[in-house]
Amino acid sequence: MAKKVKEEQRDSHRKRGALYWGSIIVFAIIVVSFIFVGVPSAGVGSQTKIVYGKYAGMPVEQLPQMPYTYFQREIERLSDQIRQQNVTAEQSQFLTYQILRTAFNNTVFHLAALKLAQDAGLHVSSKALDRAVMREYTEDGEFSEDRYLATPPAERHQIRKFYRETILSQQVVNDLVFGNVVSEAERSFIAEMNYPQRKIRYLVYDFDEYPETEAKAYGEAHPDLFKTMELSRITVTSSQIEAEKLYQTLLKEPERFEELARASSRDPNASQGGKMGVVRYADLKDLLSEDDLVTIFSMKKGDILGVFTTLSGAWVIVRCDREAEAPDLTRKDTLDYIKNYLLSYERNIVEEYFSTKASALRAAQSLEEFEAMARDQGKTPGSTGYFAINYGNLEIFPSPVANTDDGNILQAAVYSESFFERVFSTPVGGVTDPVNLQGGLLVAFIEAEKTESEDDDTFSRDFYSYFAQRFMQGDVVNLLVDKDLLEDRFNEVFVRYFQGQ
Repeated sequence: MAKKVKEEQRDSHRKRGALYWGSIIVFAIIVVSFIFVGVPSAGVGSQTKIVYGKYAGMPVEQLPQMPYTYFQREIERLSDQIRQQNVTAEQSQFLTYQILRTAFNNTVFHLAALKLAQDAGLHVSSKALDRAVMREYTEDGEFSEDRYLATPPAERHQIRKFYRETILSQQVVNDLVFGNVVSEAERSFIAEMNYPQRKIRYLVYDFDEYPETEAKAYGEAHPDLFKTMELSRITVTSSQIEAEKLYQTLLKEPERFEELARASSRDPNASQGGKMGVVRYADLKDLLSEDDLVTIFSMKKGDILGVFTTLSGAWVIVRCDREAEAPDLTRKDTLDYIKNYLLSYERNIVEEYFSTKASALRAAQSLEEFEAMARDQGKTPGSTGYFAINYGNLEIFPSPVANTDDGNILQAAVYSESFFERVFSTPVGGVTDPVNLQGGLLVAFIEAEKTESEDDDTFSRDFYSYFAQRFMQGDVVNLLVDKDLLEDRFNEVFVRYFQGQ
């Protein structure tokens, strides 16, 4: 059975996508968060059979006179779970949909498992089936022969069919989720991957902490980059000829700039008559060439110049609304702008500044020296517990990279190969080279190492078994349900029979 099931999985796995009911894990365990008082008939006669779809040719149908179908039983089971709750008339139709939709999804999953069981040649013994059927005729904990004999033969046949199919589908789920026994060798291999483990003390240099003094020094060295002026523009995307015509018109009638910008410009400023407001030289580096920017930032108030070709292939006409001014390096917003510019265009300058500070700690010969040098820089080291080489903090290992002081600071480090390479290649008692993370640098002192479990490693081995089982539970729907075999007409049928109540 297991071999045949796994062959079926491999043959059809590529066709099985994540279906929209992905929250269902095992069809026998469903948490419903909706309130329901019953399924309205919407004028449907008591004998009307409603077919909501099919799976592999097997219908998902509702017929009140046939209560022993899986779909009908799911409707009753889900309704019973919340029947005692109070529901307003306004809620009724919405909650009806939720109950029926959930029952439909569960039934499709049941039919997919049943098909796999039938294809694999599974069968239910008469003894096992008899035991299951007896549940329908139990009173006060004992089998009621009178109830059994009073049941019409056709209904008894439906009951046996329902339990036979339910047992088969449940057996498939059990085999997939609980029957994949993890070998001892596999458990041991995974447990060994959890070592060696190390714990570290570390410092993080956040690029956002780049000093204003450094930003000011860069601004003083490159004042032209951060000059400001006020501009208006008209952007033409149709052709250069069209842009030249507009430019010639503006040379004769400059007072029409706002009018023509609203009518002809194709950029976000068009609705404001082309007004861009205050712009910095660096703002336009991605729009125009250096030569064009030099020309524009030399304009006098009221000048209209064009036609400039943008780096993206459009054409621009500009008007100077206020002449260029040198940056005010005493303003915080100016220094913040320079810092953002450096991070966007000259990131290496920021990285080099912090790398110099971080590399200085490599001279530390002990944890005490590491902490003292950190204090001299105005920083306090963070710490971790023991962790293994666990890229991405995979749950398969019970000892992920974890920060005992701050739950977020190492979030980027767990996705950095350089972090693990340097932490696990640097000798214990040594300091790593700086690791470039997203938004900062990290330098670590290797505090200690464990090469094997100090206690019985049963927990690590059992944890993998638990993880493997949970993985199967999470993926069992995708493993079983082949969307190419599914005919889902649920929404269409629901609207036809239930909408408008």
